[in-house]
Amino acid sequence: MLHLEVSLEDVAKITHPILRRALRPLGPANLTANGDGVAPTYATGQDVVLDWDLTSEGRDEAEPEEDLECRADQAVLELRAGGVLKATLYVNRAGPYTLTNAALVTALGAETDFTVRAYLALGGYRSLDYDTLNIWKT
Repeated sequence: MLHLEVSLEDVAKITHPILRRALRPLGPANLTANGDGVAPTYATGQDVVLDWDLTSEGRDEAEPEEDLECRADQAVLELRAGGVLKATLYVNRAGPYTLTNAALVTALGAETDFTVRAYLALGGYRSLDYDTLNIWKT
């Protein structure tokens, strides 16, 4: 059985995606909207102020002796409504970021409730993990 010859067409194809994990920063932490990280709301005509904490691969689960700087060079914010991607915003890596009402109307149209996914990026490579927050219109 060890010397069985098999045609190349009969061999199952094996694929492995290359993620470049070592090049990607960690995702952001503690995403908030208008100061609320649990159940944020906004009213008609109101801007939404998003904020997040930068993270570093140099941190461990225990408190470090020295907190190393985050490697990310920008943040990527995705606005989603009804599970559909409505807009992608590339902003400064550190918050806060003000999402104006005009930008909300342009991105969401008639949608009112939406979800924000926040990534950090380095050299065009997004973090594999992200922080997410649902925002409701009152």
